[in-house]
Amino acid sequence: MMNNLKKIQLVCCLVLAICSSTFCSLSAQNLTNSPYSMFGIGEIESEDMGWNSGMGSTGIGISSSNFLNRINPASYNAIDTLSFIYEFALNARLSKFESASSSQHENRINFKKLDMGFKVKPFWSMALGIVPFSSVGYKVNMQKGVEGSPYENFTDNIQGDGGITRVYWGNSINLTKHFSVGVNSSFLFGSLSQTETLQAGEFTNEVYAVNNTTLKNLYFEFGMQYSNRLNSHLDYTLGAVYANRTKLNKYSTVNVTTSSTVVLLDETTYKGSFTLPEYYGAGLSLTLNKKLTAAADYRFQKWSSVKSENGLASYVDSHRLSVGLQYIPSNRLPKNYFERIYYQAGASVEKTYLCLNGQQQNNYSLSAGLCFPLRFQKSYLHIGVQEGQKGNVSNILFRENYTLVTFGIVMHDFWFIKSKFD
Repeated sequence: MMNNLKKIQLVCCLVLAICSSTFCSLSAQNLTNSPYSMFGIGEIESEDMGWNSGMGSTGIGISSSNFLNRINPASYNAIDTLSFIYEFALNARLSKFESASSSQHENRINFKKLDMGFKVKPFWSMALGIVPFSSVGYKVNMQKGVEGSPYENFTDNIQGDGGITRVYWGNSINLTKHFSVGVNSSFLFGSLSQTETLQAGEFTNEVYAVNNTTLKNLYFEFGMQYSNRLNSHLDYTLGAVYANRTKLNKYSTVNVTTSSTVVLLDETTYKGSFTLPEYYGAGLSLTLNKKLTAAADYRFQKWSSVKSENGLASYVDSHRLSVGLQYIPSNRLPKNYFERIYYQAGASVEKTYLCLNGQQQNNYSLSAGLCFPLRFQKSYLHIGVQEGQKGNVSNILFRENYTLVTFGIVMHDFWFIKSKFD
């Protein structure tokens, strides 16, 4: 039976999880500054910004006893029987947005994840966590002409913020010695806000249209992994993931006023839904002599089945391919500290679900990372750097060149070990 100290640690973890969830929800409006986030529910997190960020966030076919891998819930089975794993990560995003006529720089530091995992039974592992699911943050200025209006143009300023938070509970079961299945059961919740300001040349009053939307529902993702040895030197893991089509319940309130506080439209409430389409993914990893790991993932999501509510964009099927390498010089009896460091490199190519002006927006990235072992046994500090390019410059479109730096810490505690001395 665990002692009182372990009980206190568990309570602290739960309190920290609740506080982090609140923080994530309240600060979601500061997560991004991309005009692309004005569509749908914002920029959806397609990557796990954890220890594998230096490998292009590749992980469907990766199983590790030292780290948690949320990308495939079946991987939790690799958690050591006596270990309790805590993970925390945040990142800094340095972006340069370029259009045909201008450019601007934006910098953000964001909370990315809080995870914990442990073995419940020899065949059953569990994980809990909080991560952002999507983020909204944009400011767009446009000139509009209205037929029949005495004014040549209206200035239309649109500003939005908010985001969706994911709180998940993951479980993995070993069906056989080599085969495991898992599920991440998540609750998605959050709010999005959009304020549109209209102003015409000589018209002194501005018109404000405010739309506040809340979304929430349960969301389930499934995974499986098969791990075995090809020979005495080469291990492999095959993985697959799937999520079913899910409708987020949506509640919106809209009101329209002027700068002179004249109400043009009383607050009106609308009910609806936003559909998250099903996705499929497959991955493979090969590990040579427990030192060098090569991995590849492919993921497909059927966004073409979802109708866009924004006339400026349409949704198309998304595809993401990522590859990664990880090398540790020695994981048994290292001669020095540098032989215990994990060295990582990766790349990814993504055709996103957004189609603007008939052009599907693409995302390309290269990444590198290091996992530094800490003084504590099996604990690590990880740093990942990703250089990427998203979108393209043509007509009214823009390109984002970004640098994403991820910082994280993985802590291992050992449970259920009886102290030799009181």
